Amino acid sequence: MTPAAARPVGEGTNVGALMSRLGAEAGTLIRQEVRLATVEMTEKAAAAGRHGAVMAVGALVSAVSFMTLTAALVVGLGKVMEIWTAALVVGLALAVVGYGVVRSGVASLRQMSPTPTRTLATWKESRSWAQALVR
Repeated sequence: MTPAAARPVGEGTNVGALMSRLGAEAGTLIRQEVRLATVEMTEKAAAAGRHGAVMAVGALVSAVSFMTLTAALVVGLGKVMEIWTAALVVGLALAVVGYGVVRSGVASLRQMSPTPTRTLATWKESRSWAQALVR
């Protein structure tokens, strides 16, 4: 039962009945808040998983690129410079690309707030409602 759906209190209702009703409604409210927090945190965990997958794909692409292009470019550049210099140039260039992809994934994760904001808002609303009932 939500606060808006609460039944009106008649003049003949005693304090014991009111307290009993308040306890029952508070229990319902707490269960609903926990359910909302669970749903919200599940959504956030799924989003974090997707961002993590992007980071993993970026790391994998960087690794494969490093292996493939290193071999090809080192061989190609080895024709115009020392082979060790060619390997160093190619390796550094691919490392920069891989670093950029991983940073992109980390930046996506940092923009995401782990706080269950909807749940906190409803908790504040529920607290205000309960305080108004007690007054």
